[in-house]
Amino acid sequence: EQPHLLDPHLEKMLTQLMALGTAASSEEYLRHQAFKYLYQLTKVRGHKLIVRLLSHEVADLEPALALLNAQNPRDYETWETRYMLLLWLNIIALIPFDMKLFDGQRETASSSSAAPKAPLPIMERILNMAKQYLSVTDKSRDAAALLIAKFISRPDVRPLHLGH
Repeated sequence: EQPHLLDPHLEKMLTQLMALGTAASSEEYLRHQAFKYLYQLTKVRGHKLIVRLLSHEVADLEPALALLNAQNPRDYETWETRYMLLLWLNIIALIPFDMKLFDGQRETASSSSAAPKAPLPIMERILNMAKQYLSVTDKSRDAAALLIAKFISRPDVRPLHLGH
């Protein structure tokens, strides 16, 4: 009845749960449990408040995409993980940096390793991932729709995907 009572402790809880959920050393079961607890906090306090407290730095973009890419969209046991990763990606995608510059840094690194196939640009990867989750029947569809809406409105994405 009084969810605001969580607020003084929320940032610490979110930090610890995100550390468990994103650690490479975490077992898959533990990772999903951390995201389930994150979802419960989101349900109690609302996604707008929770998303603002999540880590949102440019360095978080690749790990968030990698974690989301590792998920199975049809696994109905772990939808909370996908939902929270899409929400996290939503706040990361709002960071004002030029996505083309990000791809330029990645291309420079991959061209030296003689990779046979160039990876998709980061903009395309984010949009393709979000579109994939629009077709699921769980709550992650809502987070994917929110991600697309926010991502398409970025100044560097809008001209490429919405026209002039």
